[in-house]
Amino acid sequence: MSGAAKNEASSQTGWPGSPARESRAGCACHIQSPSIRADANFDPLSRHCFDHPRVCSGKSKAKTRTTVTEKSVRNYMEALAGDAMQGRGSASADELAAANYIAAQLKLLKITPAGDNGTFLQTAKFMRRVRGAPNQAPTEATTTNVVGILRGRDRNLAKETILLSAHLDHLGIGREVNGDKIYNGADDDASGVTAVLELAMALTTGPRPKRTVVFALFGSEEIGGHGARIFSGASAGSGREFCGQPGV
Repeated sequence: MSGAAKNEASSQTGWPGSPARESRAGCACHIQSPSIRADANFDPLSRHCFDHPRVCSGKSKAKTRTTVTEKSVRNYMEALAGDAMQGRGSASADELAAANYIAAQLKLLKITPAGDNGTFLQTAKFMRRVRGAPNQAPTEATTTNVVGILRGRDRNLAKETILLSAHLDHLGIGREVNGDKIYNGADDDASGVTAVLELAMALTTGPRPKRTVVFALFGSEEIGGHGARIFSGASAGSGREFCGQPGV
């Protein structure tokens, strides 16, 4: 960590390396509410109780609990929002580094890869425009999503899919503030990625949900939501029925 700004931000947010000057309050967590029915008792994750900081089985007599620990959350947050990630700039090598880190965590949790060619990574090229330069010709860029899947245990309900999502990129290196140029992006959106990873851990260590769960971490949200668009396009022809919609 470097600079007075980070020391100040750490005391304000509780996350080391969280810059006080993050560009916006942002999307602290983009995990989608999967409930689409009027029935308040309907739970698309087969009645799992998301009772922070624990996730428990709602129906099992011998309740299985997965505890979300401060250590686990800090490990994810410091890896994603630390200076080594250089702010995870959209469509950059740092965004790819973050994607590889997230993919490694999903692999450890034994989530099935659902990206390109049997991997967790889903990449695509797009034409990138420069902010503040509308007359400048766009240039080709590559962004990376991370996608994993946990298949539901119920033969019929497994056809329905719950989407848990966040975006993995941030603003990268920018204008210097108090001697610091790294826009770490702790709240926008390392916290959301951390929440998705913690849910992945809970769902793989507890009873398997009846419905299928897709974990999707999107790249290049900060410059136009390109990762989410790529994911939506790839999913459109899959025949997958989502109980919740992606949003970043």
